Amino acid sequence: MIIKIEQDLKEKGLQARGVQRRSLYSIVQQLLPAVDEKTEAELVALEKLFER
Repeated sequence: MIIKIEQDLKEKGLQARGVQRRSLYSIVQQLLPAVDEKTEAELVALEKLFER
């Protein structure tokens, strides 16, 4: 959920000052951004740590 909110803020930037605020529900309904290879490797490493 935090990733989606951050993505929404990055997309709008300073232009969002004059735009009507979106509801949390509408932000959460967005698709997650694509995961790059570096992030995917970090997620796999974290999963392995917590499996122990």
